[in-house]
Amino acid sequence: TADLEKRTGEIEALYQADEKILRSVTLNQIFQTLVDVSVSTLKADRSLVFAWNGERQKVTPRISRGFKPETLAVLNFNQDEGMIGIAIQTGTAVIASDLTRSSLRADIKAAIQNEGIQSFAHFPIVVDGKVVAIFHVAYTRPNALTKDSARLFTALVNRAALSIANMELFEQTKELAVMEERNRLARDLHDSAKQK
Repeated sequence: TADLEKRTGEIEALYQADEKILRSVTLNQIFQTLVDVSVSTLKADRSLVFAWNGERQKVTPRISRGFKPETLAVLNFNQDEGMIGIAIQTGTAVIASDLTRSSLRADIKAAIQNEGIQSFAHFPIVVDGKVVAIFHVAYTRPNALTKDSARLFTALVNRAALSIANMELFEQTKELAVMEERNRLARDLHDSAKQK
């Protein structure tokens, strides 16, 4: 019965997250929903979304919940670096179940230890075959991510990816409509000039 209640709660969380994601009109709103739902409903201790920062030429935190500012300042990576690099290159989730056995950059390791994080996972958000961001969930206990919770986070990420793809299609449709209207106006102007 407890297991059934847990699953029902998780399905309800997914449903609520799905509604919020579908109502989002910006990338940041989608990312914020992911981190909020992961911490407040799905019981991750910390969460963030990493994205490419063109100005810094690094993968950096874009939206976060639960992390200290000094930790966020350290969390920056090259696109091919460490577990973030693996998630970006493969487009598949990377799970670190016990951080006492992982080899992390010294500054990252110190920051993570300062947060008390003992396990985490990176879930790539893939749109049209391209990783657009990395959804990260962290826990203050080892081996915290179960197969069920990994499935839930993957479902959330898939919904976010679908929403981002729809957002991009909507923008393309708007651009196409503007171009068609410009062409129509240009034809009308040309025709009226011809008639005169």
